Amino acid sequence: MCGRLAMRLLYLCDGGQPSIIFPVGKPETGGSCAFATEHCLQYCPSLEPKEREREVLEYFKKEPPSAIISKILNELVQLFNSLFLYWHSWGDCLPELEDKEIKIMSALHSRGIVQCGATRNLSLWHRIPFERSLRIAYHAESQEEAVVKSQICGRLTCYPDVKRGKAQFFVNGKKVAECCGYWTQWLDGEVEEADCRRCYIYRQGCFFEANR
Repeated sequence: MCGRLAMRLLYLCDGGQPSIIFPVGKPETGGSCAFATEHCLQYCPSLEPKEREREVLEYFKKEPPSAIISKILNELVQLFNSLFLYWHSWGDCLPELEDKEIKIMSALHSRGIVQCGATRNLSLWHRIPFERSLRIAYHAESQEEAVVKSQICGRLTCYPDVKRGKAQFFVNGKKVAECCGYWTQWLDGEVEEADCRRCYIYRQGCFFEANR
């Protein structure tokens, strides 16, 4: 029987997957959202960071990539029995953590961990490999920006439509799904319970591939 893990890095996100969570808000207020806009802060549902979110961010700041990778893998096995990881369910990647996050994502990818998530850190988004099992969306400020950036870069983007309560996802300029974390609506209008594993297996949503 494995011993109880002390401070945790992973918590379940809305889609039911283990997730990295950081405190929401501008860095000067103790948050992790260096690229937040007034619009996204206005509509963000979690503007009061929890102590556990601050602990996760501090751990990422202080510990080397090897320690973080080991702890994530340990928690995925012990707590969730999962090969899936969602990045930034709350919060975002600070500029000073960009290199570290890329090392961690790449190492987890090489170990077979399927990863998805979103970021407003445009540099991070450009640098992360766009792989079959590594899909980080750029959190655009408008639907037009999401479409254009996905066309130019051939990568995953999303536009959180706060009025409708769903995020629209685009790949290569094509809208591939709308998802709120609990429910996913496909382009034919069908609504299903959100399941990152199913999307990965069938290459839909965040894991869309035109030649599937």
